[in-house]
Amino acid sequence: MSFGVDARDVPQSLGLELIQSALEAHPDVFRHHEPYTSLIKQRVCSLIIKLFSPTISAPSKASAPLFPITIRLLGLVQTLISHYHETLGAESEIFLSMLCKFVSPDKLLWHRVASLEVVHELFRQPTILVAFFSSPEMHTQSVSLFYEMVTQITALIKENISCGDAASTYLPVPIIVSFTSFLDKSEAPQVSPGYVLALCISTLVVLTKSLSSLVQPHAAQESMSSRISPVPDYPTEEDDACDVFHTSSTAPTSSKSSSHPLSLSGKNGQRYAKMVFECVWNPLLSGFTLLLDTFHQDSMVDTSLRAVQSALRICCSLSLRHQRDAFLTTLCTACLPSNSSWTVESPTAEWKVTNKNLSALHILLNSALCMGNMMETSWELIISTIQQVIAFMDLMQGDRTSAAPSAQFRQPSWGSTTNRRSHRRTGSGSIIATSSTSVSEIPALAVMLHQVEARKYRRLFQVTRSLNDSSLSFLMMALWRQSEATLEQVSGASIHHVIFRNDAYLFPVSKLLEVGLANMHRIMVFWPMVTAHLIEVSCHSHQELRQQGVIALTTLIHGALSFPRDPPIQENPGLQQAVLSPLRNLAACRYTQTRKQQLECVTQVLDSSGQSLAHAWPVVIGIISDTVSGKQRISDPNLISSAFESLQMIVQDFLPMLPVRCMLILLKTIGNFCRQKIAVNVALTAVGLLWNVADHVSQNHIILQEKLDVRLLEDSVSSADVVDVGMRRDVDSDGLPRRLKIGDIWWLIYEQLSALCVDERTDVSRSASQTLYPMLKTHAILLPREELALVLNELIIPTFSSVVNGSPRNPNSGNIAVESPAATSTDDSRNSACSADTYEATESKCIAITGLAHALASLLEHILLCSEFLKMWKEILGLMKQLIICKNHEDNVTLAGATALKNLVRAVDRGHEHNLNANIINRAMEETFDTWTSVCQHLEQSSTHKTRTLVAVIACMNPTLGQLRGRLSDAQVVKATTCLYSILNLRPSDALYFTRSSDLQAEILQVLLLLAPSAQFPQPDAHHVPLVLGELIRYIGLVNQPPWLLRGRNCFVGLAKDSMKNFAEQFASYSEESMVIRSGVAHDFLKIITPIIDARYAGPNVQLWERATETAITVIDYSLRGLAASAQHTDLTMQSITDSLWEQIVVVLEAALFPSDVAAFTQSEGVDVEKLSSHERLDVDVVQLISEAILPNTSATSSRGSSRAGVDVTVPRNFLSRTVSLLRRGSVNLLQQAMYQQQQEYENNPSSSEIRRFAFARACFQALVDCSRRVEATGDSRNSDDDSDWARVSEMATLCVNYLEYHMTSIQKNDISESLAEDILLVLGACSSLVTTPHRDVAKALFIPLVEASCAPHEDIGPTVRSILRNYASLL
Repeated sequence: MSFGVDARDVPQSLGLELIQSALEAHPDVFRHHEPYTSLIKQRVCSLIIKLFSPTISAPSKASAPLFPITIRLLGLVQTLISHYHETLGAESEIFLSMLCKFVSPDKLLWHRVASLEVVHELFRQPTILVAFFSSPEMHTQSVSLFYEMVTQITALIKENISCGDAASTYLPVPIIVSFTSFLDKSEAPQVSPGYVLALCISTLVVLTKSLSSLVQPHAAQESMSSRISPVPDYPTEEDDACDVFHTSSTAPTSSKSSSHPLSLSGKNGQRYAKMVFECVWNPLLSGFTLLLDTFHQDSMVDTSLRAVQSALRICCSLSLRHQRDAFLTTLCTACLPSNSSWTVESPTAEWKVTNKNLSALHILLNSALCMGNMMETSWELIISTIQQVIAFMDLMQGDRTSAAPSAQFRQPSWGSTTNRRSHRRTGSGSIIATSSTSVSEIPALAVMLHQVEARKYRRLFQVTRSLNDSSLSFLMMALWRQSEATLEQVSGASIHHVIFRNDAYLFPVSKLLEVGLANMHRIMVFWPMVTAHLIEVSCHSHQELRQQGVIALTTLIHGALSFPRDPPIQENPGLQQAVLSPLRNLAACRYTQTRKQQLECVTQVLDSSGQSLAHAWPVVIGIISDTVSGKQRISDPNLISSAFESLQMIVQDFLPMLPVRCMLILLKTIGNFCRQKIAVNVALTAVGLLWNVADHVSQNHIILQEKLDVRLLEDSVSSADVVDVGMRRDVDSDGLPRRLKIGDIWWLIYEQLSALCVDERTDVSRSASQTLYPMLKTHAILLPREELALVLNELIIPTFSSVVNGSPRNPNSGNIAVESPAATSTDDSRNSACSADTYEATESKCIAITGLAHALASLLEHILLCSEFLKMWKEILGLMKQLIICKNHEDNVTLAGATALKNLVRAVDRGHEHNLNANIINRAMEETFDTWTSVCQHLEQSSTHKTRTLVAVIACMNPTLGQLRGRLSDAQVVKATTCLYSILNLRPSDALYFTRSSDLQAEILQVLLLLAPSAQFPQPDAHHVPLVLGELIRYIGLVNQPPWLLRGRNCFVGLAKDSMKNFAEQFASYSEESMVIRSGVAHDFLKIITPIIDARYAGPNVQLWERATETAITVIDYSLRGLAASAQHTDLTMQSITDSLWEQIVVVLEAALFPSDVAAFTQSEGVDVEKLSSHERLDVDVVQLISEAILPNTSATSSRGSSRAGVDVTVPRNFLSRTVSLLRRGSVNLLQQAMYQQQQEYENNPSSSEIRRFAFARACFQALVDCSRRVEATGDSRNSDDDSDWARVSEMATLCVNYLEYHMTSIQKNDISESLAEDILLVLGACSSLVTTPHRDVAKALFIPLVEASCAPHEDIGPTVRSILRNYASLL
């Protein structure tokens, strides 16, 4: 080496070559031997610096360096730096500084290019780059050197920027560069500007690759033979997404130089690479940006893009956020057309989409795929760029046209290949022009790029499952922010805005969905943020965007619920609720379509995941409830129906799976649907769902309670660690009360129905009443006694009170109709509607009244033992009273109230049969009695009630009096009878005429008779019997003086008949009781019926006279028995009662036998002639009563009157005389009439209306004869005093003789009519009675006329006379 330096004769160029050859051939020798190392530093380096000094200090291009020497010096510098930079640290830095100066613009072009070639080769070796920063002494100077070097290269690119086409022919730059190999040249060759530009580009690229190899050492293992092809071989969809750049970044080195002491692996290499990159990134970025902005050649663009991708990888690997964003911005800018604008309303010019844009997009997508875990906040720039690219290039066509993974994106429809520019139509109608260098290459290249980018575009978001959680969060945040910006932009943009092209505005939302579906295994990483934003999108004013947001949200929810997990999602309460909660938040949206999609999602969730919705039921039910109860209630009946269908599905299909505590939410939701007023049919059907839930609870109440107990135990165990009891919540993890009983569920069911019973909509209130009370009747028995009492006191009775106090609804009240011809029909329709509404309201109220009565009646046995039963009973009685007496109520309501009261009272009465609390029942009956009397007093003031209502009111007292009559005071009994009599005097609004007792009259009679002892209600005494008999007399008296008439007809005939019958029966039972005798009821009864008997056929009804006569006979009979029984009582009061009774008896007998009315014996309307004989038998019965019970000496043969009692009563003389006179009148008058009436007159008027009572006359005559016979037989004439013939038998015999003699001629000639024959037979019958031993003298007087008549040819008269004559044998 010394020779090379000192020898004068050796050329410098040869010496320099020899030195370089030696240094290159034996680097290990020179590096490891100190003498050689010192020689290099002191001699070689000094020589190089000396020889380069003129060039460095040259002020201009005038003092140009010698080409051969400069070329060899540059080669020697390259060798020293490449092989000896470890030992030549300061010298290497000097050499690098020299190279930087040689590249400056003031140097010759060939000098600059040759120096740049050396730099190019140095930049290919990462170890050389690191060496300049490994020493602290060199670090500071190296930063400025590297920065200045890259800056000079960028400046050189700007100088030759116009030579792009020429430069593309030199790429890629060979490993052995041109100028350093021109050692045989003495002059510098001509330098092509294209080569200069290509060398600059290659230098920046190799620098980037070297740094990338330091960051990712595996890249150094690639073969150096890899080259950057002019047209990139883009990976297909099946290729590795990260296989984007694998060319070598280091030059080949010898085996000796490979053993470098500096370790470049792992963090060490990244640290040095970061030092280098931080000083060169800015000019490096400027150079690549300039290249991408200027050139469109495929090779140039592809080389620049891949270099930018490498720089981007360096930034991501070294966490250089600012630099990463800068390089990414350059890459993203290259993806967009040069004249594109994201803020314009409509394109003012054609957008030129070139292959550079497609290639840049390819690199961008590949970078995102490979470096997604390192992008962090840079995802925002990527997402924004992709959205803009979509607007310009229509990459979303595949997503819009088909949801299948294999869907193809829309292909560009290229024009004629003869043109330099071809056009294609976009979705919005704008034209995109595509420019390229070769028309023939455009279609194949563009189509391929388009297909590849479409696939990568889809894969980019589908493979995000490989991202870590942090990177996924950054990606989701980027999509969210881009979507926020899109929402803001869409809100203020017109329909011609660029954002609407190719549905680019839908991109963020669709990608949120896609990424979410791809990462369901870690849903909570992004779920709150994504769903919250999708809810915001779903409420946006833009319809399509809003719809896309709802679809994305609902699809994510379905995917999350159906995604297989371990453990299953139903075992994770928090996750399941978190998944479904966003769906409920959609209820805040005011758009109908959004709410519709929300409800459709709920239906789908129930269909697909209903079996596993363990902890999400509160959310699902809440969504349905928000339809009718949220802040944004739905007014569309179709949507309400849709929501209700989901609710029905829950009740019908999922009740067994529903947590017990969730039933509270379910019931409240059903109640909300019942109360909504938009869809009435839904409200009515919802009422039925309450019954379904009640059935489920009833059938499974034991299982449900066990589940509640188990859940409560689990909650207590889970909260055992909480020391402070006050910190323990009263709700569980689902937000539901911890301490829940089955009774709480029942309470809520009844509460909902009770509220609905007073709903202003008649249909709903009626349906609720039809459900509540049968449910109470069927299921309330399951409640404990005290809980049942609470339900009744707090819910049922107050609800019923509201029903009672509610006024009839009149929706048209206050509306004043306009008088016009057209208004007439309108008024009629309004009146019809009003009537229909009133009818429905009345019907609803009646249903409630009846239902409550039946329910309480069935539960009475259960609630009788409740402590508050009497309180409830008083309230119920008060409400029933109000229903009955209120004048504002319809008749049906009043009837329903009265019937309900009757049923309730009967139910209480049945408590005695079950041996329940007798004391409570009696007190309840007392309250009932007071209420009933109050009701009757109010009814006296009204005459508008119908018969059925009054009957029901009276029927209430049937069981009440039956239980209380033994304890009622006389005043209470009088009060009761007064009430009965006042009701009896009322005229019902629907009164009808009957000859029998009306229903009301019959019911009153039945209640009245309860006061008297009977087989059903026996009593120890009969102290109320006189009062009952007296009331019956009052009832009979109504027929004589009716309080009202119906069209002139007496409606109390039937009552009087039944009252007479009942009086006779009761009096027959108690006639011998002292209190009955002393009450004088017999006298009063006979007195009240006397006008009826006296009227006979002239009275209001013949049957009434018949009943009066029959009962008069009975009462007289039993009155005489009573007189006999009380014969020992001779006090003045008793004597007065007896005297008045005898007086009234004779008055009744006279009225019965000889009515005072002149029309008494005329044949009135309704009396058949055939009945006259039966009526005459009644007269005969009266005569027989006189004969057997009144006339003296009858005790031996009589079964009536005092004789029946065993003691003959002393008949007053005046009474006996008057009675005998009646008998004599009955017999004598008939004989006189028959004898003195002209035969012709009688025969000429055979149809006379006068009734001839022959049997009656015979009975009277026979009674007189019998009585006279008995008196003569006994010799007792105490009653006749001086008159031995007190019966006037001789007078009757004289009449008979005279009659026979008068008609003797006719008898003998048989010239008599049938009627005359009957009269003759009557007289003969009287004669037969007189032919006895006691009447021997009278028989003598009759003998001669009888003998004369014995030869009568009449078939009946002759035999009769001869039969009488045979009786004379006993007198001989």
